[in-house]
Amino acid sequence: MTLYNIAYHFIKTQKVDKKFGKLYAQLLTWRHKGDYDDFFDFEEKNVVQYLEPVEEFIRMIENLIGEKKLGN
Repeated sequence: MTLYNIAYHFIKTQKVDKKFGKLYAQLLTWRHKGDYDDFFDFEEKNVVQYLEPVEEFIRMIENLIGEKKLGN
C-alpha cells in the first residue's frame, strides 16, 4: 500500500495515529533504499528501535482488519 493510501484512508480518517504514518514512511524509504540503492546496508542500532513500534502498528492493522471482517 502506498504512503498516500495509508494517509488518505487511515490517518486522515483518524483510524490510525499520525505516528504510524511517519513510521510507515520511514519503513517505505528503507525498503526503497534496500531494493534500489547500491550498497545500502541497515545498521542494527538504527533498526532495533523500530521493532516495538512496528509490532504495535501490525497489531493495530490486524485489529482494523478484524473489525472490517465483523462489519464494524
